[in-house]
Amino acid sequence: MALPGVITSFPNETYTVTRVADGSYNASGVYVPGASSSFTIVANIQPAGAQETGLTLQVVPEGFHNEEMRRISTVTPLLTKDVVTIDMDEWKVVRVKRHTVFGVHYVAYAARQVIP
Repeated sequence: MALPGVITSFPNETYTVTRVADGSYNASGVYVPGASSSFTIVANIQPAGAQETGLTLQVVPEGFHNEEMRRISTVTPLLTKDVVTIDMDEWKVVRVKRHTVFGVHYVAYAARQVIP
């Protein structure tokens, strides 16, 4: 069995991903934010493990905490500008790795978005 088939055989759930298109400047020089779109993915999401803490600490943008990291395994390509909704909370994708051994699949790391 190819690895994407193994990933889909894990306990998976369906999650909503929101992706915002790049914005642009209009003729007056005013920035216009890009439109957002949503889609669903099937993924296995786990807390980032202790063996990954050093890795995730390096990739966490300023303002995020590595103890609030999740590891997302999916066959759907994700981008670092994507936001995944997990249990009603928004998690910003901060790193995506594409793997091609035994079939294409993706491992993404997401940080909880805390809105003060």
